[in-house]
Amino acid sequence: MLTCSNLALQVNKDGILTSISKNINFEIKRGEKIALIGANGIGKSTLLKTLLDINKNYTGEFEFGRNVEISYYDQEQNLLDAKKRVIDEIWDRLPRLDEVQIRTMLGSMLFSEDDVYKLVGDLSGGERARLMLLIVMIQKRNTMFLDEPTNHLDLPSKEALDTAIMDYNGTLFVVSHDRYFLNKIADKIFEMTENGINVFMGNYNDYMEKKSQLLSGDTPKEKAPQKQSAGDYETEKRRQANIKNKTKKMQNAEEEILAYEAKIEELNISLEKSGADYEKAKKVYDEIEQTQKAINELYELLETLELELEELNNI
Repeated sequence: MLTCSNLALQVNKDGILTSISKNINFEIKRGEKIALIGANGIGKSTLLKTLLDINKNYTGEFEFGRNVEISYYDQEQNLLDAKKRVIDEIWDRLPRLDEVQIRTMLGSMLFSEDDVYKLVGDLSGGERARLMLLIVMIQKRNTMFLDEPTNHLDLPSKEALDTAIMDYNGTLFVVSHDRYFLNKIADKIFEMTENGINVFMGNYNDYMEKKSQLLSGDTPKEKAPQKQSAGDYETEKRRQANIKNKTKKMQNAEEEILAYEAKIEELNISLEKSGADYEKAKKVYDEIEQTQKAINELYELLETLELELEELNNI
């Protein structure tokens, strides 16, 4: 379906092309559900845009198979028209359907009653995300590229997205930090680094387990005792202390993520209870968005720490 060979990505910073990732080689087969993860700034979104011919700053090659048709969810949501009504964003794409059918589709992404007549420009971040995801879904193409699709989504919206993805029979290539989403939909993890792609079979939990095994198994085999200089001893002591420190930071980050996710569940209950109280609902929704942002930052921290630990274990 897609083959990528020796791809190297670059970004334009102040008129200067800067390399962010190289030696990118992978193959995606038809029907696979691939999650692309990696440290912040490593080039995940740039890779998607390169494959979509949006980013032109690269070397190497990639080739799609025959009859591949791609839908693209851009986290910046550039395809939406702020001056249109929600219902018209869908109806203009499916003019043969009647209003009841369009409203039913919008209802699957939690747009109900008068919500469908709102202007796109007046929607919250989460509402815009849901609308954009629906547009991607109704295109019914055999391949979907999704860039951070769960950002701004509350729990009911995530569940609606999970359901839609689980029912999708095509090929999926998604960038996300949301481990619960990835655990549900991914059957293969692509870990993006500065020097290529590491491939792990399974979902995010499988990836974390295999990474842990690799890190613990990277320590050198026991050798015959050798005389160690004071300098070597101090260097090794600092390395072990650094490993311990970063491992502790990872544990703390995982605990914080669990606490924040529990908080979001409580906030979603409060959101449902707020009913027609718009001010209260907006306040709760803003808190949900801020909490989700904190979770995303913690996932980025985890990925960075994992890469740093791997380097320390390879010394």
